[in-house]
Amino acid sequence: MKYKLERTRKCILSNDIVVSAPKIAKQIQAVETLLERVEKDQFLDEISKEIHKEFSKLRRRAEFMERNDLKKAFALMHKNIWGWWD
Repeated sequence: MKYKLERTRKCILSNDIVVSAPKIAKQIQAVETLLERVEKDQFLDEISKEIHKEFSKLRRRAEFMERNDLKKAFALMHKNIWGWWD
């Protein structure tokens, strides 16, 4: 499809078929560029830096939650330990 669009764009420009040929060629070029991006399939590569940042942020949040739960657990143990056994 990209090849056909490219040929159509070149034909429209070179033959000057319509008054708005440059505008149409620009529109077709935009579609060609988008199709090329889809073909290369590098979207995940483009956002991988963001994925790593978000993962690090979530990992730190999970570690904070874990430490917080341990802190609460030990505080409850400290408060109640003498009442749990005879």
